[in-house]
Formats: sequence, C-alpha cells, structure tokens
Amino acid sequence: MSFNEKMPASEKAPTLREQYPHAIQSAETHLKELLPVISEQALRALCKGDPTLEQLFNELIKYSCRYAADVMRMQEALIATGTPDSVASAEEFAQADASRTRLHNTTIDQFNILSRALARAGRDNEWRRELHGRADMGLLAVQLGIAHFLQMENDDVAH
Repeated sequence: MSFNEKMPASEKAPTLREQYPHAIQSAETHLKELLPVISEQALRALCKGDPTLEQLFNELIKYSCRYAADVMRMQEALIATGTPDSVASAEEFAQADASRTRLHNTTIDQFNILSRALARAGRDNEWRRELHGRADMGLLAVQLGIAHFLQMENDDVAH
C-alpha cells in the first residue's frame, strides 16, 4: 500500500487525534498562531507536473509526518510520565530522542534535496531561504506533517 492510499475501514489504525490527544490539541492551538513558511498545498503546486519533484515532495511529506508523529509521541510520553526520573526511563528517553534526532536530520535533508531540485527545474524555492536553521525546518516539518494528518482525517470523515 502506498503512502497516500487509504486503508479499508476494518484495518484502520487509531487516528492521530486518538493516539496523541494532548499533542494534537496543543498543535492545533499553537500552529494556528504560526503561519508556515509554505503550506503543503503551495509546495505540492510547485512540484506538480514533474514526476521527480512530485516524488521528492511525497518523500518530504512522508518524513515530515514521521517526524511530527515522533515529536507528538515524545510529548505525550512526557505528559504521561513527567520528566524521566529513573535510570530506565532516562535511557528510554535518550534512545527515543536519538531516534527523533536522526529522523529530524533526514527530514532536513529532504527539504534541502527538494529545494535544490526545484531550483534546477527553474521553479520557485524562495521558501527555503526563510528557514534559518534546524529549529525552523523542524517546525515546518511538524506543521506539514500535522496538516497532512489532519487533512487525511478530514478526508476520511467526509467519505
């Protein structure tokens, strides 16, 4: 099953809202206050019609979704358990944080790869100049990932 295909209703996993209620509520509140450098729809439009760019866009969205889910999973774990105070939980937290960092690095690579490909194709990549570091790219990845998740949930409800 490809990334954008829908699962049959009988096989559906819990929604993101069901899995991470605190993180989604926080994201909806805070992300509405922050305008993303570029929306998923605008980025998709820049890639439209070029199979290579469309593939790179899909990869960026896939990694953004994975990164957003990792961030929300860690946020929910911290809400549920508080600051890790035992050796085991501190070790688990450190492992999860290392995994999140690797995923963050991969997501940043995807932003850079797509930006360079857009430039080579003669398409606008000015949005990339607005991202001034790892934190900006991480925030945009979370914004893109959550927006994508919520759109998929809305699409499921509409059908």
